[in-house]
Amino acid sequence: MPIITHRPITPGTRFLVRVKTEGLHAGRPERSLTEFKHRAMGRNCYGRITSRRRGGGHKKLYRAIDFRRDRLDSPATVLRIEYDPNRTSHLALIEYADKTLNYILAPDGLKVGDTVVSTNTAQEQLTPGLSLPLSLIPPATFIHCIEIEPGKGGQLARSAGGFAQLLGLEAGRAILRLRANSATSTPIAAPPWASSATSTTTTPASVRPAAAAGRASVLVSVVCP
Repeated sequence: MPIITHRPITPGTRFLVRVKTEGLHAGRPERSLTEFKHRAMGRNCYGRITSRRRGGGHKKLYRAIDFRRDRLDSPATVLRIEYDPNRTSHLALIEYADKTLNYILAPDGLKVGDTVVSTNTAQEQLTPGLSLPLSLIPPATFIHCIEIEPGKGGQLARSAGGFAQLLGLEAGRAILRLRANSATSTPIAAPPWASSATSTTTTPASVRPAAAAGRASVLVSVVCP
């Protein structure tokens, strides 16, 4: 995924960096999977401003994402890859055999037309979008969207480019190394029966700095050509 830099013609483009993303869906999100996102904008329950300079910005619809991946042994087809204004990673719209639609975090390497599945059986090959318990994933594998408590959904390594490395299993616990400074990275333990993880890292969707005052308040779902 190449990075686009700009000539410093204006102060706003001096340090502006964008990610060139091809193949993202240019239309609106799936209506059945979107919800209204309330923004307080600094107002209290009486409508009075109690925190200044928190208004403005563009309206955003919240995309309901399946962080649990609890439909076991039901293959789903990737219909499209979408931009999500509420997070840095991309989303993948998947469709099951019964025409049920869901959003999942798009792992790196996932393409339109691929098949993803969640299962509790060991797999010979780890493909992008595969969801497995940690006890069935080989050590040294890079994973993302990891559960901490059973049934609560993925909570670790969900941002763009985020991942964790499975170091091994010990005394019924899975030892993970989170993405941090290599000199200070601390392994974290999680029960393997309580975690569901995909086998690849999430898509690095955004690495651009604000570069100008006010840009952060008007960033919208605009995809670089």
